[in-house]
Amino acid sequence: MVAFVSPRTGNDDIYLLNLLTGQVANLTAHPAEDRDPAWSPDGTRLAFASHRDGNWELYLWSADDGSVTRLTNDPAYDGAPAWSPEGTRLAFESYRDDNLEIYLLDLADGSPPVRLTKNKAGDYAPAWSPDGRYVGFTSWRDGDKEIYLADLGEGTVRNLTNYPAADDEAPAWSPDGKAIAFISWRDGDADIYVETLGVSETPRVWAVTDNDLPDGAPAWSPNGKHIIYTGYQEGEPFEVYDPYHPGTYRLFAAPVDGDSHGRGKDLFDGVFPADATDPSVTCSLSWAELTQHLPAPPPTPTPTPTLPPGELYPLVSLEDVDAPDPRLNAAVIESYRAWREEVREKTGWDYLGQLSDVLRAPGYVSRKPYGYLTWHKAGRAVDLRFELPDEEGRDQLLIVREDIGQRTYWRLFIRCRDQDGSQGRPLTQRPWVFWFVLDEEKEPEAYKAGGRPTSIPSGYYEDFTAIARRHGWHRIPAFEEEDYDWRWDSLAREFWHYQKTDGLTWYQAMQQIYPEETLQEFFNWELCLERGQTEDVLRAKGVPTPTPTPTSTPTPATPLEASITGISGRFQALPLDCESRSAVDWATYFGVSIDELEFFHSLPRSDNPDKGFVGDVYGSWGQIPPQPYGVHAEPIAALLRTYGLDAQAVRDFPMDALRAEIAAGRPVIVWVTGQVAWGTPVPYTASDGSSTIVARYEHTVMVIGYNKYEVRILDGARVYPRQWSDFERSWAVLGNMAVIMRSRRPHPQLYQVE
Repeated sequence: MVAFVSPRTGNDDIYLLNLLTGQVANLTAHPAEDRDPAWSPDGTRLAFASHRDGNWELYLWSADDGSVTRLTNDPAYDGAPAWSPEGTRLAFESYRDDNLEIYLLDLADGSPPVRLTKNKAGDYAPAWSPDGRYVGFTSWRDGDKEIYLADLGEGTVRNLTNYPAADDEAPAWSPDGKAIAFISWRDGDADIYVETLGVSETPRVWAVTDNDLPDGAPAWSPNGKHIIYTGYQEGEPFEVYDPYHPGTYRLFAAPVDGDSHGRGKDLFDGVFPADATDPSVTCSLSWAELTQHLPAPPPTPTPTPTLPPGELYPLVSLEDVDAPDPRLNAAVIESYRAWREEVREKTGWDYLGQLSDVLRAPGYVSRKPYGYLTWHKAGRAVDLRFELPDEEGRDQLLIVREDIGQRTYWRLFIRCRDQDGSQGRPLTQRPWVFWFVLDEEKEPEAYKAGGRPTSIPSGYYEDFTAIARRHGWHRIPAFEEEDYDWRWDSLAREFWHYQKTDGLTWYQAMQQIYPEETLQEFFNWELCLERGQTEDVLRAKGVPTPTPTPTSTPTPATPLEASITGISGRFQALPLDCESRSAVDWATYFGVSIDELEFFHSLPRSDNPDKGFVGDVYGSWGQIPPQPYGVHAEPIAALLRTYGLDAQAVRDFPMDALRAEIAAGRPVIVWVTGQVAWGTPVPYTASDGSSTIVARYEHTVMVIGYNKYEVRILDGARVYPRQWSDFERSWAVLGNMAVIMRSRRPHPQLYQVE
């Protein structure tokens, strides 16, 4: 059984998931928010944090009778309870000394909580070791976030992870106490890692998940073989600049040994219609025993009424909202009012009472072409104020950077007006300082990168972006285009833009408020192209294509979409042998079985990747020659030919030729950067004087499918999609390098061969 948190009914409640049957039940069903579930060791009680009495306190739910008992009583924030192994005490995080610290609460004698940590930096997210000796927790006392262990017997604290190059947080002990799982950003995004705690042997650290979407909140299965965790699952491809919209947070399970890098198994099989986070696992009681005293379910929300066919939604003005034209589509007006009221109630500020922009006229033309088909014109978007000043002019708005996949998003927090614990929670994320407030001479790298994170401020904050999400209003990513990039153009940041799409394409949303003749006047295909829109953008926006004139033009040689079946891969055996892994998986598809290690050790060695493998295969990923790097296409193709495969290395390989290969059922090995991420080409001269182009995070994947929106990628054992624009940029870094099957080339005139 897994307890988890979800805003399915409009606010955070704690739910129960039966892993055997897939049944889900709401355990708390309270109008106030309930979070941070933690099962007792015997599985009969659940500690959690709740705002049901006006501030964040700890509570205890009992499976015996369904009763809820309040455990703490202090105006300051209390949260994140963690049980001692004998089930008589709780460790928890608290702000009762105007700083996040770890406290211990004895449930047996009812004595006041005792403060465990005493450091001016924040300490949070406690986890009690199975032998009762240690309390693990997260702290930024050494600058970055690390996992620390407090020895309850000796009264000492030590840095366990000690990885200053990246943040580590949210520890979770294995059932046998020999390892800790945690979240780490050491590979550039949030993944789940495990570190062993052996006394007589060197600690071992490895990644349980490895993907470009954020993972968090690890919890162990009772047998210690799997990690249950929260992972972001991107939605269906949406438009061109926001492929991860809207997405959901799901519960996944992955084997601890790391044999299933990637996302693991979705515990809901994709059927739970809301976010699910913060899992806690138990196996002591049955489903019937745990659900015999459930509270009454909350009322079902009234569905938004729909209009009869042919009728249009009116544009309704937002009352008491200061904006240039404060009108929205009537279909979203109530959700905006509820969003505004919740922000006002939970922060004390009417941030949504004044907006920079709401409705735009159909013919409005913005500074950049990206805004011509904006959701503002559909009456479904708002632009916030850039700042939220208090009476003394101090900005109450904080901006936190979040990278999801290949896109940068911004999470907004508001410093609550009442700092007495009745509003908000302490902040544990680092706000972002943008490039234009930095001194370029003193911080050139940060300036070039668009800014840097800064220290975590004190006080209580409310997550504005999370509130917006509960009401169906979603942020969009920052622009990172060649002519419009947030790292040097402040207007490309877009942290202020929120929109409510309700699963519609942009053109469908426009059809709700405008007659077809108006849409054809301003948004016909030809005019949109003149306004700088690409055909990919128009298709994604749902703009009708022009009616084709019958001609005798032959059918294109390649279909609009194609997919190769019967192909699979495995995770690479060595840290930097991705090229060998791709090669042997490619060979297997064509009927030739090759051992990965045999293939790798047969490659020539060189300090020029065009001639052989560069560096130590056990080196760190992300370097450039002569440091540990990898190998380019020519040596891979040459070695494959020794196994009887007619492999050919190609460069400047056109997209049409790539599609033709896939349509013909022939996978293509391509050289990209990262996990098909954007990169930068770097000129390099080898020791023999020969020159080539290299790139940090050089990587190989196989293209195994495509449609008009995206490319399907086989990366080791993982299969995932990438938008065409992202793929093209990543592939272009190393010059559209690839290995193809030469003997059946469909368009030999289209590309150059070695």
